[in-house]
Amino acid sequence: MPEPIKVGVFLGDGIYIPDVIGATDVFASIPNSEIYFLGKQKGLSKSIANVGPTVVANTTLEECPKLDVMIFGASLPAYVSDTAILNFVLEQEKSAQAVISVCAGTFVIGSAGLLDGREATTNYHQIKDLKRIGACYTGKEVEEDGKFLSAGPAVGSYDVGLKAVEKIAGRDWAQYIEHQVLEFSPHPVYGTNPKNAKGSIIRTTKTISFFARKFFRPHIRKGYYGQRK
Repeated sequence: MPEPIKVGVFLGDGIYIPDVIGATDVFASIPNSEIYFLGKQKGLSKSIANVGPTVVANTTLEECPKLDVMIFGASLPAYVSDTAILNFVLEQEKSAQAVISVCAGTFVIGSAGLLDGREATTNYHQIKDLKRIGACYTGKEVEEDGKFLSAGPAVGSYDVGLKAVEKIAGRDWAQYIEHQVLEFSPHPVYGTNPKNAKGSIIRTTKTISFFARKFFRPHIRKGYYGQRK
């Protein structure tokens, strides 16, 4: 039986719930896990663009204990340059065994300066901006570089969560959760990807990519370079 694992899941307003729910589900499958839902303040936290369920942060950053695992998903661009959040990440990383980022959550970890020269990934809309946080992109769907694990959005949360469990509790636990608890064997319904999507989908993707990068870049610049002053 693994030792109790303390897991912190950031649930600030504007969080994209699918990015964090997978890894949370994976770690909650380990007996005695302690899950802390984090926010700058406690209370209801609306999902991004108010689409999806409302969640509740039950622990503030200030009162959070030392964590074994941190989980960050896509959220508001402002969090990427939020000094309180970046300082929290830097302090918790010292004792964490795994730092998980999903989708644009990678820019929170990277803006804290923790991904300099490390391999990392994000959603494909923002891959070009990984270099702005010093990260290296190798084309993998899940990247693992030391204690830092990153993945693309939504289902990637399960992928990276399982990899983190293997790192902390061993492959047997990861395989048990994958097979017995989750029955995890995803198969895309339509098999659509950036290489085979039809023109209208590609145009929509390019539009989303443009605005995602436009809104995130000033905060990446402020957060990443602000940590070096």
